[in-house]
Formats: sequence, structure tokens, C-alpha cells
Amino acid sequence: MEHLADPIDEKYFAMNDVVIHKGPNGPAYKLDLFVDEKFCTTVVGGGLVISTPTGTTSNALSSGGTFIHPSVNAIIISPYLSNSISFRPIILPPYVVITVRNIQFHSYNT
Repeated sequence: MEHLADPIDEKYFAMNDVVIHKGPNGPAYKLDLFVDEKFCTTVVGGGLVISTPTGTTSNALSSGGTFIHPSVNAIIISPYLSNSISFRPIILPPYVVITVRNIQFHSYNT
């Protein structure tokens, strides 16, 4: 496995969504998802969509997410092209801190 890049310790804020995507022909990603510094899951697949209700109509819906009314204050995390049938979209309160760590390319040959 190769690391994508050196660790980045930065905070980002988004209004609609954040998409971590492998690209059109890239290998799958393997990444660790934390919510409020607690381990949630390891995602193996095409990536991850983290969105607000205003961002769910495009990327989150295409990755299996759901509609959420814009007046609902929430964050939706949806796997993108996930290799697991157990990881479904998660709806969280807006005040949680979401951290993605250990982003690596995943090879199915090893």
C-alpha cells in the first residue's frame, strides 16, 4: 500500500459537501473514519461523501444517501462505491467533528 501524501493536519469547513473520490480510473481507497475522535469504521471503496442537507441532492444521493429537508440541521456521511454492504449512510448532528485519517490506496492483490 502507498500513502497518498504526507499527513495533513488542517481543518476544513464546507457548506454543501466534501467528496473524497478515487478518480475515474484509480485504485480503491482505504481510509479510517472518526466521529468526535472515536473510531467509526474503515472505508474501502471509491471514497466518501460528507454533506449537509443542501448538498444531498447530487453527490450524496448518487452514492446511496437520502434526501434530508434543508431545515434539518444535520451532516450525512455516505460511502462512495463501497466494497462493504454493512456501511450505510449515517446521519449525524451538526456539531460533531468528523476526521478522516490514513487515506491509502487499497490493492486487492495483496
